Amino acid sequence: MEISRTQGIPRQHEWKFYSILSALLRHRELLARLTWHELISRYKGSILGLAWSVLNPLLMLAVYFLVFGVIFQAKWDVSVTDSRAEFALGLYCGIIVFGVFSETLLRSPHIITANSNYVKKVVFPLEILPATVLGASLLRAVIELFVLFTACILFIHRIPWTALALPLILLPLLLISLGTGLLLSALGVFIRDIGNAVVVLSQALFFMTPVCYPLSVVPEPIRTFIRINPLCEIVDSSRNCLVLDRLPTWGWYFLNVAIAFAILQLGCYFFEKSRRTFSDVL
Repeated sequence: MEISRTQGIPRQHEWKFYSILSALLRHRELLARLTWHELISRYKGSILGLAWSVLNPLLMLAVYFLVFGVIFQAKWDVSVTDSRAEFALGLYCGIIVFGVFSETLLRSPHIITANSNYVKKVVFPLEILPATVLGASLLRAVIELFVLFTACILFIHRIPWTALALPLILLPLLLISLGTGLLLSALGVFIRDIGNAVVVLSQALFFMTPVCYPLSVVPEPIRTFIRINPLCEIVDSSRNCLVLDRLPTWGWYFLNVAIAFAILQLGCYFFEKSRRTFSDVL
């Protein structure tokens, strides 16, 4: 197979959808090392270090619980104990899941430009860079999930058996995040303002996703619009299986998987088509 001179990738007419995924698998050891470096570098120089990966979502939880749980007296659609502890745990679950996508969204536009020294290396697999952003977000989410499971045992005295479905529920989240990361990392090379735009987009998506409120409180016409957002069902299903003893709605789940694959393919296609010009721009 012929290799392009600058990037060590297949020529344009030989590109396949799975080429980026196979490259990530082939370079998994490098991916693991760079992912750990990406996570550690986020807290480099701070006194508390990795502890901020738990403190940040806990501080967010305190603020949103005060606003939505105490002031607005929000409750989930189906409650098991109908307690404030259960609401807080469901809220924390939503923050964890949305945070995986949000971190990928916010950090991806700068990941290529921040590592421009790799761009001109002949054999360096550039697709690893946006994947490390997602990997670091997942590592942080794993730490937060341990905190969530501990809190479930302490406050509601159980971890629902439906939590076993979590890896399946998170599959479309990973596909969407990777596809979005690849797309934004490539766009960030050509349009430097994209980083500022995604900050606004992330904030809008947070409130358009039922992280802090149950979907049932949204008026019907707006509810239909919100459910188009695939993060809506992912967050809601994660909360249901981790806190509320409910399995996901499988019809919506398979629709989300189809949407996730479409987003991933779009991200892979755009990244592969534009990477040949990265070195010219940088």
